[in-house]
Amino acid sequence: MASTFKGLYYTDEENDLIDTLRTNIADIKDQYKHAIAMTALIRACIKKRPRGIFTYTGHRYNDGRKDLKKTLAQQFLEAVEAVNKAVFDNGQINYSKQGDAMDLIVEQADLVYIDPPYYSPLSDNEYVRRYHFVEGLARDWKGVKIQQHTKTKKFKSYPTPFATLKGAAEAFDHLFRKFADSILIVSYSSNSLPTQDEMVAIMAKYKQHVEVIPIDYRYSFGNQSDAKTNRNSVQEYLFVGY
Repeated sequence: MASTFKGLYYTDEENDLIDTLRTNIADIKDQYKHAIAMTALIRACIKKRPRGIFTYTGHRYNDGRKDLKKTLAQQFLEAVEAVNKAVFDNGQINYSKQGDAMDLIVEQADLVYIDPPYYSPLSDNEYVRRYHFVEGLARDWKGVKIQQHTKTKKFKSYPTPFATLKGAAEAFDHLFRKFADSILIVSYSSNSLPTQDEMVAIMAKYKQHVEVIPIDYRYSFGNQSDAKTNRNSVQEYLFVGY
């Protein structure tokens, strides 16, 4: 942090703290305690970052909210407590996997929740560009290549079919077909493509019942002129197929 990301997202003191925490967390042998500590560090970094994204450098979006006034150390300690409180025993064996959803193999899932990058010709919703820093932090930047020539020091994006309209439509069709025996829930946005009707049509190929649940939503960031318009207002959709 102190060298690679100096002056980009956090102060020198905060970068030193992140490096110290990363070093100490790496020495935690218990896999569950290690996971809790890393989750807390990632959560702290997101909450301490204006807008919670890493598409820009500096702190020009600092609006003085409470989370940004707290120190990174405070955020970490509070996150440790919050994550600990979220841990419970459901009496089952649970797994978490990281990989390409298109290639994921599961015997049977009762419910499949899909929250993909939203394709839109008017905006860039690509996840790596927005969250590369915490993604890299989570995997200690192993298996990724930082693009040193970029201002944000992001790493090379993963290949994704959701980068184009045709690719997104085909990807949804593939996922719905792949998990046709499971309840399907897709989180989506009204300003994305495929359209609502097109999404319903794709899901209806594999599900007898398709329900659309609209949720009014307003983005909480944007410049002052944008905030005075309706451009930050969208509807979130939940497509439910069963």
